[in-house]
Amino acid sequence: MKWTLYLFILLGILSCKEDKPISTTQVIQREGFINIINEPSEKIQVINFWATWCAPCVEELPYFEKVNTKYDDVDVVLISLDDVEKVTSTVNPFLKEEEIKSSVYLLDDPMPQSGYPW
Repeated sequence: MKWTLYLFILLGILSCKEDKPISTTQVIQREGFINIINEPSEKIQVINFWATWCAPCVEELPYFEKVNTKYDDVDVVLISLDDVEKVTSTVNPFLKEEEIKSSVYLLDDPMPQSGYPW
């Protein structure tokens, strides 16, 4: 009986482990993206451009997630290039299904390939 009580307490403690919540997409404009990449940080920032319609992008996301959870000094930022209209119908359900916990932004920019400071 005594061991059962200890086991219950141990299971209760383990189940209370706080986990980072599943991400939802924040829509940003060009200026918001530039602020993200210019923001000073103690961490190494890995920025990955992706889209739900891009099979190779989707295939590599679990590896970025692994890096984000394995290394405390790395911050993975996922920049979605999906259409803004698809945030609630496609992007957020995809993030939930794939259990993506990295920071996710959707770049609302008609010309994402030009005009950036790199």
